[in-house]
Amino acid sequence: MVFALQKETEIIVKDLLGPDFIELNAQKLQVEESFSEERVRICCHLTTQDQQKLEIQGEGVGLIDALMNALMAKLTLEYPSLKQIKLSDFSIKTDLSTQKLKTGSDSLAIVELTVENMDRKRFVFKHQSRSITRSSACVVLSACSYFANSERAFIKARQALKRAQKDKRPDSVERCTHLLTQLVENASYQDLIIEAA
Repeated sequence: MVFALQKETEIIVKDLLGPDFIELNAQKLQVEESFSEERVRICCHLTTQDQQKLEIQGEGVGLIDALMNALMAKLTLEYPSLKQIKLSDFSIKTDLSTQKLKTGSDSLAIVELTVENMDRKRFVFKHQSRSITRSSACVVLSACSYFANSERAFIKARQALKRAQKDKRPDSVERCTHLLTQLVENASYQDLIIEAA
């Protein structure tokens, strides 16, 4: 049920943002790991929906930690609600029925990342491919994109609510209020409300 509500919110956010919806797609990932130092350094080349190129770099104790650190460093200044999320579960499963090689090492990997917000609400992100590394990068990008887009949608819905109140349009006020209620399920936007006041 939680996943269904998350998908419903994502549809609302995409509809509200239209062409301003951010999609981050990994094109190339370089990983350097030192087992003795227990450190991973990454450099990830991304493209956005409008084909802008971005490069993020970060480090951590593993691939997921390094990717999360790199994305947080890049996005939290613009999207402060990202500071409120934390990893709560991560799993990798394989679908051996998809193997092409005798060893089965080329089977589809299904990576699932679960993120929690400050209210302990959980959000699940999944990706599958024949590369664990690729799917790991994709779920981290999906999670960060989801919360960044939700924050953008919150701002847009709040602006629309102010216009509807000013223009005395009760039907639009009701619709915008409903949208805002759904969006605050993702994160607290208290800082944005204070900043705009």
